[in-house]
This record gives sequence, C-alpha cells and structure tokens, in this order.
Amino acid sequence: MDKNNKIIARAGSFSNSLLAKIKSFLGKYPSTRLSIDANGNLVDSSGKVLYKKGEYSKKGGFYYDKKGNRLGRIWDNIVKAVKKTVDQMTTFFNNMLTKKSGATRTYTLSNITFKKDDHRIKTYSKAEVEGLARALKANPNSVIKVKVYTEEGKKVSELRANVVRDMLVTLGVKKSQISFKGMSDSDANKAAINKVEIIVD
Repeated sequence: MDKNNKIIARAGSFSNSLLAKIKSFLGKYPSTRLSIDANGNLVDSSGKVLYKKGEYSKKGGFYYDKKGNRLGRIWDNIVKAVKKTVDQMTTFFNNMLTKKSGATRTYTLSNITFKKDDHRIKTYSKAEVEGLARALKANPNSVIKVKVYTEEGKKVSELRANVVRDMLVTLGVKKSQISFKGMSDSDANKAAINKVEIIVD
C-alpha cells in the first residue's frame, strides 16, 4: 500500500523471490515491536525474551542476530524522533503564541492536503498539529485564526478551515481559542497552493 493506504499490489500477486526479499528486508519479526528490557535482552511486545544481551546487535535502524540476519526495526528510535519533532513544534508554537521576540505571528501548515473539491484531509503533519494543540492548551488565553485559501470556491475553503479547527478541538483545544475563515481565491498565489495559515490574533 502507498502512504494514502491505496493498494499498489496484492500479496498474492508477488513472486516467491520478491516475497523472500521483502521478508528479508523486514526481518525475522516483521510485525513485532522489538525493544530492549532492563536487563539488556531483546524482547517482543509481550516482554518475551527473544535474544539475551550480547546475542544481538544494532545497526542502521535494525536489530541483527550474531549471524547477521536482520531481526526487525528499532522502534524506540522512530518513537523518539517523532516525539522530539512534536516537542520542537510545541516550543515553536509556544514562542509564537506568547509573542516572544523574533517569533512569527503567521505560520503555514506545511504538509496538509485535502481531497479534490472536498474538505476531507488526505495528509497532514502530525508533529505540526499536535505541537500546535499542545501549545494552545498550555496557553489557554491565546487565540488563533485558521485561514484557508483555495481555487475550489468559498464554501470548500470555509469547510476546510472548519475541519482544521475541529481537528485541534478533538486534541483538547477549546473552541473559543480558534476562529476560522475560508479565504477562497482572495489571494491567487495562496489559493494556487491551497495555503492553510495559522495566525495569532
């Protein structure tokens, strides 16, 4: 499947050699979240010891056994990287909301996309949205405006702005902290790229 959960090829259509390559790449435990316990043992998600300390190694984001066979991904690194990014975005938005010196008052959501002629979100940056939500919750007196530009009409732009507001509310932000406005094609350059702006009031 691709990043939008669209099926590219069905498992039954793969050749045996391709399946072997995929399995080899993912490792011996492709669907198991491997981690290291307090004793340094490699364990599965239930805590069962798969390899004792010294019987495995880490390289390039994967665990390997002594023979060099790939066992599975190092998920802790991925989780830490995502958390770090969310923390960084939270700090950025905190500075923006508290109007610290040098902080911007307008921010463009960089990775948000919508379905054509629709208000449903296709993709968005989890780090940006969660970071903004955290910052708004930490600054309950701060207020932002969501502005959405599009060439697809006033109604679509208004619905999209409302959807962004609702997404933040779902994450625990008070509705009273967020106003929204569909800008349609009032700025042709912004409308051409379906720009979504967050503005500190």
